[in-house]
Amino acid sequence: MTLAKEIPHHPTGLQLKSSISTPRAKLIIHKAGQALVRERIANTRHQLHTMEKDIQTSEVNLSQLLEPADLRKCQAFKTSTAGKTFQSTRQKQIVKFNKFLANRQKSTNQTTPISTKDTVINLSNHLLTETEHKVLSLGLNFALSPKKIPFSEVIQQVEPKLRFLSRTAADQIRFQVTQALSTAKPPQPNISKPERAAIKDLRSNQSIHILQADKGNATVLLNKGDYNNKIGALLETPTYKKLKKDPTLVTERKLNQRLLSLQRTEVISKPLYFKLRSSSATCPILFGQPKIHTPTIPLRPIISTRGSPCYDTAKHLTTILQPLVVKSQHHINNSKHFVDILSKTTIHEYRHHCHFLC
Repeated sequence: MTLAKEIPHHPTGLQLKSSISTPRAKLIIHKAGQALVRERIANTRHQLHTMEKDIQTSEVNLSQLLEPADLRKCQAFKTSTAGKTFQSTRQKQIVKFNKFLANRQKSTNQTTPISTKDTVINLSNHLLTETEHKVLSLGLNFALSPKKIPFSEVIQQVEPKLRFLSRTAADQIRFQVTQALSTAKPPQPNISKPERAAIKDLRSNQSIHILQADKGNATVLLNKGDYNNKIGALLETPTYKKLKKDPTLVTERKLNQRLLSLQRTEVISKPLYFKLRSSSATCPILFGQPKIHTPTIPLRPIISTRGSPCYDTAKHLTTILQPLVVKSQHHINNSKHFVDILSKTTIHEYRHHCHFLC
């Protein structure tokens, strides 16, 4: 919403027209459009605040009417539905925003194409075709529209959740899901057939790894052998030690025992206990992101803890610690905040300014 105020053009729905074409009239129209944008943003934020209060009130009422297990399922369903709705709305707004910018560029004769040369860095022996380069320039977070509705995947995601509900409630949800799937239609393709074929070819190429760079949101291609050697070199350092067995199950059991103890002593509530309790956890995964700004292109080790025993507990602790962290005088919000601090800092001759590169 902040970006909307900084863009020199206004959204189509908030654009004003005047029969007077003098410079002063154009300035008045422009300022009025900016005021409308600010009012739209303020109104949207007010609506969000109102909805948040309504949600909190509803959760309190439901907690008094429902059993903890039922309440937990309702909250999970609400979170899942809200997440899907958010992603769907976000994609629509991104498409509308990009279309808006494209139309503005055409109207101002800004026909210079956006360069994507720096977004794809090929360090492998594979020679990219023009189509392969184009699809890789979309980024690894680009979501392909499915060619058909994934009926089985939807059912597989829904059914495990229904076993915690009553038979009547489960049957009702099954009926609603069946109705939704029966009328669902695949979305319009967002890539061409040659581009989809290029993705298939890249995916089937077992000699390369396609990775995201550690900085710059670039897509990097590495030979599989080079990637394995770089990962192996990382693991051979004293930082890592080979374990005799996978500690995931032991960690999960100890965590659940500790959570149960906290719940029984009423340190945490029963719904929170079930939310944080780990089940069927997996071991965290190590992968590397190429440091493309370093001459030897080393890998930055990244640990993905999604699905690990402590993942949900860590997320919950973040919500507790984050408000406290931002109050610290040593907290830095982002790189811009850091630059602002440095620009106002005077370093005397008898002091040294050190920086560390990772």
